[in-house]
Amino acid sequence: MKTDSLHIVRFADFRLDRSSFALYYKDELVDGVGKKALQVLAVLLETANELVSHQEVIDRVWGDGAFGVRPDHVN
Repeated sequence: MKTDSLHIVRFADFRLDRSSFALYYKDELVDGVGKKALQVLAVLLETANELVSHQEVIDRVWGDGAFGVRPDHVN
């Protein structure tokens, strides 16, 4: 995984732009990926090689608006 800036993370043939929550594969925009899914991906990339609990992901992505969010939402 390589970070080009504060907002761009590259991994394999993918690029995640964390400022606009856009995912690219070989410089082509990947359509149909929801913002929450990309936020979860960003958390997992930020914590690469670490064990992250479902609750930590929920706290970081949904924050105070996590009412009703369950671990299976993260899966």
